[in-house]
Amino acid sequence: MNRKQRLIAMALALLLPSLALAELDGPINKPFIKSVGAWIFVGEDDRQEGSNYWNSNSSYQSLIQNNVYEAVDVLCIGLINTVQVNATTWPSTTHGGSGWTLHFTGAGHDAGGQVPGAPTMPPGGYTNQTYFEQIIQDARAANPHIRITVGSMYAPGDVFSRIFADPANPQESEARSFAENVAEFCLQHQINGYDIDFEEPLATNTSAEQFNLIMSELGTAFREKYDLAYGRNLWLLMTPAVSNVSVQLNSNSSNIINANLYAMNLQMYNGEYQQTLYWDTLGVNSNLYGYTGSWEVPADSEGNYNPPTPEAVLKDNASSNSQQIMMWRLNSGPPALWQLEQSYQKQLYAATFPQSGDVDGDTDVDSNDLSALHATLGICQEDVNHDGDIDIDDLLLLIESWGESCTP
Repeated sequence: MNRKQRLIAMALALLLPSLALAELDGPINKPFIKSVGAWIFVGEDDRQEGSNYWNSNSSYQSLIQNNVYEAVDVLCIGLINTVQVNATTWPSTTHGGSGWTLHFTGAGHDAGGQVPGAPTMPPGGYTNQTYFEQIIQDARAANPHIRITVGSMYAPGDVFSRIFADPANPQESEARSFAENVAEFCLQHQINGYDIDFEEPLATNTSAEQFNLIMSELGTAFREKYDLAYGRNLWLLMTPAVSNVSVQLNSNSSNIINANLYAMNLQMYNGEYQQTLYWDTLGVNSNLYGYTGSWEVPADSEGNYNPPTPEAVLKDNASSNSQQIMMWRLNSGPPALWQLEQSYQKQLYAATFPQSGDVDGDTDVDSNDLSALHATLGICQEDVNHDGDIDIDDLLLLIESWGESCTP
């Protein structure tokens, strides 16, 4: 490889993540080129450590301190509820809103107490909605290119059917009102879209008629609510798990999915490896398929956690031939697990988008990479002139350069 070829290779290695992210801004139904994302579940915090979001030892602060957000192209924050519009929601009754919308319900994040500089903790603790809004702020500050979505609740089973006054006789106008409110919610919070966690009991308690109306109206509302801040349409996504349940969808459902969905990130864990067959048979366009794996695993008999390695995830994803990887999740359970999840996320991203000079695979280029290179080549760091010996020649070369700037 000559000098020109090396420069081109280095340029492509540096530009690849940016090019892939540019493709994430495409129109509805344009397949992903490549991306790596993850979920966060705001219904849980670090109670075992006596921490809330703003404590320095929390999983949320670790995401910032350890540059984990930089290893996330798409961040899905879940699980968001479907609620009637009220004074605390968006849209709100205060602004003339009505019908149903999205809102993070639940509170109780009271561990760790008040942290200086953090929002004042209300009676009963911080709410999930507060966590959601803070994550958006912190994730965007750490990674301006990150794309953020919200993931739906999958339980109870009436997450969708409840928006209809008579679930057995759903009306298009009810679905349209909900869809427009969801679009307004996304735009108000400056997020990129809505991801439907389509599994039991939501998947088994939503009729084809209800599903088709909601998905069709969401697609229409998302196309009409063009977000000038990002110069693209809002995303409508699904993350299904339906291998072992009875789903009520029909052939019209696949037409609506193909016309309105940006991506379908299939949950490929916990026995869900056969669900591709269901969606293929239904008639869903396989170009929409993405891959969802899981870092979260139960402890073994000795109390250790052994999630799939990044290498195993990449190998598994290669068999599914999908272009988007989403991982559940970055803040599971005790520190022993979420620390591993966050470390693996960075390794997965580095392996997917190798950076020129990132020898140790930690997503940045620094002195640690030089040490790793020395170790790989069998060169001692003290061997300044790289002749295989540590001797007076190395000392003289170091003295000769003493005090000089390393900056060219």
